[in-house]
Amino acid sequence: MIGGALGAIATLVAIANPLGALPVYLALRSPKDARAHRSDAWRSAMAVGITLALCAVIGTRILDAFGVSVAGLRAAGGLIVTAMAFSMVQGERPGAQFSSGDQQVAASREQAEFGIYVPLSIPLIAGPGAITTTITLAAGPEAGLGSTLIAVLAVSILVFITLFFARAWHRILGDFGLRLATRILGLLVMAVGVQMVVSGVKQLWVG
Repeated sequence: MIGGALGAIATLVAIANPLGALPVYLALRSPKDARAHRSDAWRSAMAVGITLALCAVIGTRILDAFGVSVAGLRAAGGLIVTAMAFSMVQGERPGAQFSSGDQQVAASREQAEFGIYVPLSIPLIAGPGAITTTITLAAGPEAGLGSTLIAVLAVSILVFITLFFARAWHRILGDFGLRLATRILGLLVMAVGVQMVVSGVKQLWVG
């Protein structure tokens, strides 16, 4: 149980990569007081946690409704995760398409409030890679539902900490540090993605 939970936490944290969403959050928010940061961090953590928890609990039922096997999802999800990891290794940050024009629009309070949910929480943090990984972890024997929900809780806590101290992290790491962290995580995520593809294909072949 402990080993499965730790493995699920490491995998899901690397793929969700809350640190990688920092540039988008900093673009959404002009300087605010601690109360605003706490509110943003809380709402984003809740959005990510609820989304991934729902995927863990009802994900397999949705797959059954569409006639998709867990092995098929694992293989397809592995391709998505690997492609995402390749972009991370290249130094591309999530939300790089968030143009200066978008940033100006997001400067309004209403846009910033909505931006905390979309695109920040979904799909930058709880994106296709994280959702696919959550479903496969919950359905697989290595982790199971309990360990996966613990991992989702850990990701939510990390999202809260990351956004609450967003400007402190940015001052400490800077743009170079964030890019370096993204590249390192990209290598780990790529390994996870390749392993998902191999495992999914193997299960499909045997099945």
